[in-house]
Amino acid sequence: MASNQEGNLDIAMLATLSSRFTQDLLRDYSARYPESNLRVHRGVGTEHLPRLLDGRLDVAIVVGNPTIAGITTRVLWDEQLMVAIPSSHGLAGKQVIDWQDVVQETFILTATGAGPEVHAYLQRRFAELGFVLNAEIHEVNREDLMHLVTLGFGVTLLGESTVAALVPGIEARPLRAPVERIPTSALWASHNGNPALKRFLRFASEHPAEGKNASASRRGS
Repeated sequence: MASNQEGNLDIAMLATLSSRFTQDLLRDYSARYPESNLRVHRGVGTEHLPRLLDGRLDVAIVVGNPTIAGITTRVLWDEQLMVAIPSSHGLAGKQVIDWQDVVQETFILTATGAGPEVHAYLQRRFAELGFVLNAEIHEVNREDLMHLVTLGFGVTLLGESTVAALVPGIEARPLRAPVERIPTSALWASHNGNPALKRFLRFASEHPAEGKNASASRRGS
């Protein structure tokens, strides 16, 4: 369980640990505060919310910028959205991909981590474009999902900071029309008084991130 003792911090990680920004934040925080007891938990969709509210978790790092009652949200950074396609794909020759190029593609997503948030984002985006999303959900981790892309199961979305971690056989191209950027946010219970949480949030807000566009905290009503 999360603890209010100085140094103890329980983090739900729904954003991918493949992100360079996420890796840098956790590594630099641990180096700055070596006495900290940082415990990382994986989650699915919104299952972390009750655990934030009842104190089992201190903070969740998620893709998106949700507004949730009783939860304070702060954007830590945003980054350019990319589409991952097989190297053999017909779009691999393009330097930039438009949404209209991929509306007929099958998008494959993970059932865990940021998968549900990305799925919801794609559904909204496709509805705005006037198309129906063709998506398949796989019970795999992110690395295995990338291998499914190479095997031709479909395409997927990722943040620019994760491109360096791609497996061979995948090309990543930025999306435009307009240029798409996707935020990563910290969520915590508004009543959480853990000193370690306050220290982590202060550190995160001051932490440098390429392309960072952090926002002020926003409390859900």
